[in-house]
Amino acid sequence: TMTKPRFVVLSAVLVAVAGLYMLLQPRPLAVGLQPGSVNYPMMYAVESGALASTGREVRVQVFRSANDALDALLSEAIFLDAVIPIQNIAAIQISNPGVIGIAALLLSDETHPLDHLVTLAESDIDSPADLRDKTLVVFPGSYSETVTSLALDRLGVTGVRFIKRTPDDMPIALRQGEADAGILYDPAATLAESQGWGRILESAFWERHLQSPLVVGAYAYNRVMAEREPALANALIDAVQRAIRDARADPSAAKRAIAEYLDVTEATIDRLPTARVELSQEVDPAVIADTLGLYVRHGVITESTDLTPLLYGRPSRPQ
Repeated sequence: TMTKPRFVVLSAVLVAVAGLYMLLQPRPLAVGLQPGSVNYPMMYAVESGALASTGREVRVQVFRSANDALDALLSEAIFLDAVIPIQNIAAIQISNPGVIGIAALLLSDETHPLDHLVTLAESDIDSPADLRDKTLVVFPGSYSETVTSLALDRLGVTGVRFIKRTPDDMPIALRQGEADAGILYDPAATLAESQGWGRILESAFWERHLQSPLVVGAYAYNRVMAEREPALANALIDAVQRAIRDARADPSAAKRAIAEYLDVTEATIDRLPTARVELSQEVDPAVIADTLGLYVRHGVITESTDLTPLLYGRPSRPQ
């Protein structure tokens, strides 16, 4: 039988070996995304196995709000997220420059819409002009209400009241009569029509009446983490960018990844608009400046800033 001292020594050795093994094991690579259908290029990057080229186990965190995603990114709980709103990126760059980098940008225009003006199928609202003195349901927070108000002001539509609901509750607000119309994202907007209870009056409502394209947000990564592990950062960003290129070349196949994150049928997925995601090295910085300028003029953000140094492939790229 093993004596007690020998047992204690062996146990200590086993604990030390296990601890060393855990220490030397590569940490999983944590990435995040919000489950809107426009994020299918990132979903595809994960589900296609493209991130395997990083040599790390990949863990995906699904965030219900961009604020939660940004908090996780800044706290180093995740390495990269799609999509952090561009106005939040600007605010971080002003207050704490150099913390975030941009691997790609999501844009919205009439052909690749993010937002949709939706009403009930039997509603007598047939154009934005009919929204006068009506109630609109919008996404929680100030952004959606602000840009919707700006678009309505451009159209001369007054008296609109706003209520705010989560994406899952927006269709409920419409169907139960709490709101006359809403600014919905997909897949909710497309589902409204495919299920027969709703109508899309206008896709890209903000873009049609404010500015097109609008820069929605960034595939953003934590540059502090990137500087600590530049090889990993480059491998991750290159893999995500390759997946974005592949999704652009064959959007129908890439959209299938949506089914892993959202409860939608293939028939609905086939009807969803194609996302416009541009690699950071392809982006015209003037497009970003135009969007931020619009937001500054109308009080969405207090000041603008140059985000060009954050673009991957620029001089700030980790070496």
